[in-house]
Formats: sequence, C-alpha cells, structure tokens
Amino acid sequence: MAVLAAVGHSSVVVLAVAGFLLDFAVQAHQVMSQHEIYALRADARARINTVFMTTVFSLGALSSAITGLLHHRFGWTGACVLAAGFALVGFAVWGVGRWTSSRMPQAAVS
Repeated sequence: MAVLAAVGHSSVVVLAVAGFLLDFAVQAHQVMSQHEIYALRADARARINTVFMTTVFSLGALSSAITGLLHHRFGWTGACVLAAGFALVGFAVWGVGRWTSSRMPQAAVS
C-alpha cells in the first residue's frame, strides 16, 4: 500500500485505492487481533484488550507525529518510506513469532 501510494502520488484514483487498501488492512488487523484476544483466558480478556488498545492508540499517535516530521522534511516519499518500513518490521515480527512457535514443543492436549 505504501509503495502504491508512493508510486501513484500524482493520481487521485491510485491514492484512493491505496487508502482503501490501508483501511481494509487496519480493519482486518483489528478483527483478527480481537479474535485472538477473545480466544484467550476469559478472566484476562479485559486486561489484555486494554493493553492492546492502549498500545494501538499510543503507537498510532507516535507514528502520526513521526510521519508529520518526515513529510515536512522529505515530502510524500518520506512518509511512504516510513509506512513501508513499519510494514516490513511488522512482517518480520510476525515471521519470527511463527518460526519461534513452530519450534516450541506442543503442549499435550487431553
């Protein structure tokens, strides 16, 4: 999405498509995260959800501030590079988590 927004910065249609895809990704992340949270212990759901929502809000606000600074200094390209970098970091964290969990012995199910 960030690459699409960077490449198509002169086209309103391309930017609209990138915005739609970004919104879809954010909503999908929210739904999948809530699904994971509610699959956990019932007595801990509220606390875990509070930590999740606080983290999402705080990091979103921090990202917005950094994006503003980068846009001021480097223009649209700087903002898109930051977005692409965050996506790559997120993908790396997900990949390491999947790799680590696949190497852990599974608990016995009775």
